[in-house]
Amino acid sequence: RFQLILHATTGERGKFDLLTWIKSVGCFHQPVFGYRLQIVAIQVGPFGDVGKFVRVDFHQVQVIGHQGTPFCLRQPHELTIPQLLDEPLGDASLIPTFLLSRFTRGEVTVALGGDGGDELLAGYPTYVAHRLASIYGYLPAILRRHLIEPAISRLPVSTDNLSFDFKAKRFIRGAAQPLGLRHAIWMGSFDPEQQQQLLNPDIRRQIPDEMVLDEIAPCNQPSTIDDIERLMKLDAEQYLAEGVLFKVDRASMAASLETRAPFLDHTLAEFIASLPLSLKLRGLTGKHILRQAMAGRLPEPVLTRPKKGFGMPVARWIKGELRPLVHDLLAHDRLSRRGLFNPDYVQRLLSEHESGRADHRKLIWTLLMFEMWPLAAK
Repeated sequence: RFQLILHATTGERGKFDLLTWIKSVGCFHQPVFGYRLQIVAIQVGPFGDVGKFVRVDFHQVQVIGHQGTPFCLRQPHELTIPQLLDEPLGDASLIPTFLLSRFTRGEVTVALGGDGGDELLAGYPTYVAHRLASIYGYLPAILRRHLIEPAISRLPVSTDNLSFDFKAKRFIRGAAQPLGLRHAIWMGSFDPEQQQQLLNPDIRRQIPDEMVLDEIAPCNQPSTIDDIERLMKLDAEQYLAEGVLFKVDRASMAASLETRAPFLDHTLAEFIASLPLSLKLRGLTGKHILRQAMAGRLPEPVLTRPKKGFGMPVARWIKGELRPLVHDLLAHDRLSRRGLFNPDYVQRLLSEHESGRADHRKLIWTLLMFEMWPLAAK
């Protein structure tokens, strides 16, 4: 009840988690307003009559993919990404989070979000991928190395958000690695091998290898705790605390909107943490107990819908609207003067991405955000 004293609920991101709370609000006979942002360039799953089903007055705004690019460029009366933050953040979902917060703030001052549900209830697809990696490892090496992996590496490169080729290539890149490193490859931007290529030799010599891997090191040690539970703990302590909540706080506060995360109420989080993993990840399906609890209370398409993040068409932006900015901030001579990154390696990333030989969206976007950060004060 404490978390449900509010003025509105908001979200497309984490919609299944959020609709659970909407139903809870309805139990207290409070009027509920929902706010949804649909990114037209990204395929959005079933929504239909969900509002009627849960008795919510939904408000929706559509955003064309290229409407996010002004936040990277200096435009009159518009904030840029570095101005929304006080440190670099390589998560492009900051943009739609801010757009949705601004849209919501047009009518209300407080909103609910679904943050924390994935970390507490094993909702991320990467947890399923780790289970698949265990199965994949039992396949004959000759089959993996000489048939499956070469076939996946030859898949055409797509600029769609989380396309099949993008996920398949990242899967085989990390599948054979130790648990912690595999998770870092799948969740992060530059893996340790790529970091070695990115950093200039002088910088690299000052960074011990163990410093690069210190956050994931505990996951590579023998343990009696299930691997998935160890990763959920890592994500809660690192990705959720340092990334997701940071992003939502900055984006919502920039729109003068207060957001709350009911899943992170300490009593609920402690209760969920005490539950066995089998109630969270059942087979290859995450959030099992939540799906069971909401069966018959939420539409079946919502319960079975694959997770959809707040994806933006970053891969297309880099080739299109943002290409001049990317080539300006990541220019060979500029990077050489800065002395942090290997300009030849960065130029190779740009060339491969623009020619369609590879999808380096996460790497290039991360570099772009880092290089934009010092410009915030100018």
